[in-house]
Amino acid sequence: MVNSGDGRTDSVSGHGRPTTWNTNDNVKADILQVSGCRVRYTGPGTRRESDAAAVRANLPVPVEDGVYYFEVKVINQGRNGYIGVGLCTASVNLGRLPGWERESYGYHGDDGQSFQGSGKGCAYGPSYGTGAVVGCCYDMTVGCISYFLNGEALGVAFEGVWEAGLLFPSVGLNTPGEEVQANFGTTPFMVDVAALRACARSRVQQRIAATAVPNLTSTALTLILDHLLSNGYPETAKAVWLELAAAGQGRVGPPP
Repeated sequence: MVNSGDGRTDSVSGHGRPTTWNTNDNVKADILQVSGCRVRYTGPGTRRESDAAAVRANLPVPVEDGVYYFEVKVINQGRNGYIGVGLCTASVNLGRLPGWERESYGYHGDDGQSFQGSGKGCAYGPSYGTGAVVGCCYDMTVGCISYFLNGEALGVAFEGVWEAGLLFPSVGLNTPGEEVQANFGTTPFMVDVAALRACARSRVQQRIAATAVPNLTSTALTLILDHLLSNGYPETAKAVWLELAAAGQGRVGPPP
């Protein structure tokens, strides 16, 4: 099933899709106002790390999409623009900006740096502020996270993203006046997400085509095809079937 962005329940994973920020997950409600998809910082903002606060989406990234994308618009960069956009697991401490904790990834607005499980960032992209739209793309077919700024691709920020736990969209703020609005797909994105998914599926098909075809039992083949179909890759499933049929592998059954 492809990403509809409307929050309906998914038939494969059993959970829905992110539609809003999770107010029940807001551990610093005294300094972070969360209302639907909007988040505003109201704390002291003394530049200390202890003044930072983050929030996760109400649901994790749907793994069956293969490629997941969401956007965050900066309504107001506030005093210093200490804004972080990214992903994190359910166990991450939300008292810090995205990327500062293990199993957490973030692209920050004040310096344009990327952060992965550390308070020390790496040079990545431009800084961003009021009016900017930050897109975050998680490609689960290759385990990487990349970003877009106002619709323009910035390239891969993080590689080897194979967390054991599910990842959630996340945003963090740190100084007074900072305010952001998320788009989980309820309105059109600035980026052609369908094209991103098509590119990822093409890469998967190319890897399959370049791999020697093993001798599979009909049961093993059925399991592989069912997995591909249930995770939103009908084109890849058909490519596998055609490859096996061309290799003359016995009874491969009807095409998916």
